[in-house]
Amino acid sequence: MMKNYSANYSYTNHNFVIQNLDGPRKESQFLPAILIIKNLIQRGKPTLMSQYLQSIYGSIHKDKNQFKKPFVLINNSSLKWNNTIKGDEKNNYFPARTFLEQRINEDLSDYEFIKQLIIPEIEINQITQKNDENFKHQCVDFFLPQANLVIEIDGQQHKEEVGRVVDTIRDDHLSLSKIETVRINTIDLEERNEIYFEKIAQIKHQLEKYSRFLNLYKTNFNLHYSEIPERIKKTKLFPTAIIRFQVFILELLENGRISLDDEKWIFEIKNRDINGYENHSIEDLFEWFHHLLKLQKIKFEEPKFEIKNVQSFSSEDCVKLDFSLLQRWTDENSLNEDIIYVRTDYLDLYHNRNKNKLDRVNYFRLSTSTKFNYKLVFNEESDDLENLEFFLKNIFEYDKFNNGQISIIQNILENNTTIGLLPTGGGKSLTYQLACFLQPCISFVVCPIKSLMYDQIKDLDQAYIQNIESINSDVTGPERTEILDNYSNGKYFFVFISPERFQTKDFRERLTSINSQLNFSYAVIDEVHCLSEWGHDFRTSYLNLSNTIKKYCPTINFLGLTATASVNVLKDIQLEFNTDQKNIKTLTDYTRPELEFIVINDNGNKYNEVLSIIDYHDQNDQIFDSDSENPKSGLIFTPFVNGLNGCFDLSQKLTTNFNRPIKFYSGSKPKNYKSDLDFENYKVKVQDEFKQNKFPLLAATKAFGMGINKKNICFTVHYGMPASMESLYQEAGRAGRDRNDAKCYVLLTEENPETDVETIFNPDSTYEDIQKLTDKVKWDGQDVFRQIFLYQNGLESISKELKLITLLHNTYSEPGNTKVVYARKLASNKAKVEKAIYRLSNLGIISDWTVDDFFNGVLQ
Repeated sequence: MMKNYSANYSYTNHNFVIQNLDGPRKESQFLPAILIIKNLIQRGKPTLMSQYLQSIYGSIHKDKNQFKKPFVLINNSSLKWNNTIKGDEKNNYFPARTFLEQRINEDLSDYEFIKQLIIPEIEINQITQKNDENFKHQCVDFFLPQANLVIEIDGQQHKEEVGRVVDTIRDDHLSLSKIETVRINTIDLEERNEIYFEKIAQIKHQLEKYSRFLNLYKTNFNLHYSEIPERIKKTKLFPTAIIRFQVFILELLENGRISLDDEKWIFEIKNRDINGYENHSIEDLFEWFHHLLKLQKIKFEEPKFEIKNVQSFSSEDCVKLDFSLLQRWTDENSLNEDIIYVRTDYLDLYHNRNKNKLDRVNYFRLSTSTKFNYKLVFNEESDDLENLEFFLKNIFEYDKFNNGQISIIQNILENNTTIGLLPTGGGKSLTYQLACFLQPCISFVVCPIKSLMYDQIKDLDQAYIQNIESINSDVTGPERTEILDNYSNGKYFFVFISPERFQTKDFRERLTSINSQLNFSYAVIDEVHCLSEWGHDFRTSYLNLSNTIKKYCPTINFLGLTATASVNVLKDIQLEFNTDQKNIKTLTDYTRPELEFIVINDNGNKYNEVLSIIDYHDQNDQIFDSDSENPKSGLIFTPFVNGLNGCFDLSQKLTTNFNRPIKFYSGSKPKNYKSDLDFENYKVKVQDEFKQNKFPLLAATKAFGMGINKKNICFTVHYGMPASMESLYQEAGRAGRDRNDAKCYVLLTEENPETDVETIFNPDSTYEDIQKLTDKVKWDGQDVFRQIFLYQNGLESISKELKLITLLHNTYSEPGNTKVVYARKLASNKAKVEKAIYRLSNLGIISDWTVDDFFNGVLQ
């Protein structure tokens, strides 16, 4: 039996195998902790070493240039294949073995090292990383992953018509994954004739195409372990050996070969190259277990352990391990089933057809069990805070929690549905991330905007956490299927999902399937104020969200997070989550003392004011100094995409004025956008470049205003009145996230004194009153009326809403039946019809609905 893994603390080959490690999982009080730690150390490839290991081997990730330099694992020890390579045993005829063991040395002598990298009899579906039923259990003779090369040694049956057709189908299928196939006939192989050497030339041509990569292996092939520099051993080899040995120990614990309540562990280890990694590996694991088991209120005493380094195995009453970093696996394990083998895997990269790019082979699979119910105590007698800080430091490299984070983390880890409110920049994301990592389960994060998903994934990647994905409208059909398949197989800690996905039948079916196979812990609703109709960013896709999640993931706990929620919004969220006031966790003080708010009456000339603001910050903060060690940046929010008050035109004018790149960001494409770059790709590129300080100023709509984490924004400008106080707080809160002083400007053009503005702010005013006033003012209105215009776009009067609800009910309601509803037939749009459906569901007339077509407003 062989298990594959993807894990590392350094940039060497990330994938490895453990052979002869079998047996079912053994239930014990320690099992949740074993699974959690096993998941945590495999959270990225590479990921960070613990503080304990960093104290011994150094903080190797901080020297990014050296850290990201790969060191490939290979040596020149002969690999012995016993039964895998096929042939005619009766006549002792093994042409494929002859090619591998003799012909490569003779006819590809410059590439002798590839013998260490070639894998025989590998399934086609493993090569392509696609489960295609047409090629299930079909194997190729040899595959060299580093050169995308398949070599087939063909018997005479391949010359027949049927054989040729089958070969062509296989070769064409592999070519879709950028794999070149070279076929050598056995007769040509024996005779080493002209045709044979033409095939050898083909192989050489393919190897030369990948020479840059292959040369890394060639260099290390003849390098004896003792000749490897000590710096490489310390920063590359020891970290790699440690994580592999740790995964091995955790697997032994999971299947009960050893136990945390044993008195002593005894290992006989035959180290083929590296040695001396074992003690640090185990002592580090004990550190993790001490802190986690204290949080779980489980008593733990470290077992003693004895490591016997041997040349041959002798003892029966011990765990026997044959360990090599530099060798790849063979079938030698089948001859010694009582010995466990750890070896490097052959596969590292493959061509991902769905993404049309090179991708990593990733064997990671989350180890899951039922949710653990923590009972945390924070007082002078408890060390739970210290134990949580251990995980904060070792996963995220932060020393202390921000105010308000602990109460949220405590409540959700105790498996209470939780509503968490923290100021902008207060670290909301960390609360759900840490909670998810401390459960042996999968989770998902509902995220309202793509830029926020992208930002959080990028930040996690910066923390060397990679087993995360996102599903939104940018993800194409085949790629979405791949992500959902991986999620169903437990390959992600959590997935960021747009709320619209929960309105589709296929995703709901997926949830049902996943729920039957794996364990869910948390449904994180980021920017949860979007769920309430009272919220400043209400979205119809949130209308039935909580009910859908409860229906398809009945054991899951909700964690709703926001920086901006009024009393009415909180009441809505409580009702949706069906939770008590005690489960709302927040701070008493929401002030951001580092932010200075400045309202400027611009007298209708916003552009001149924004020029003055930029000049001021260039003089005082050197925002245009691209060579600065501490660059600063600014963010300008506009109410529109297009027009004089739109981000697109503003960015063009400012670019011309300052002769510097000042870019724009919006949810929808501007009318005058002309570029060869797809607009969705443009947005990702701009977001990346802005965060990387490639340019200092960005003009954006509110699509960029929610949750984006950029530390060095020293000022924001609202190019007009914000939509609400919550919007102002949310968007201006992008500034000062480094806790340095920052300025937040609001440019306001006041209304004509003769305009009856009081009607708008009078609580007794009806929708019709405001509508009459806006009809009267028309294009003479300034900032207040611009926001009222946007506000009215999403609203209907009560009478109009009631008319649509009545029409919908009369047209489609039929007890016990499911109907397809077309928004156009109701002379309306998808958002309004969906809201009407929601009202009928509140009355108990409609039980549930899905969206079949988001663009044309087809619901069911």
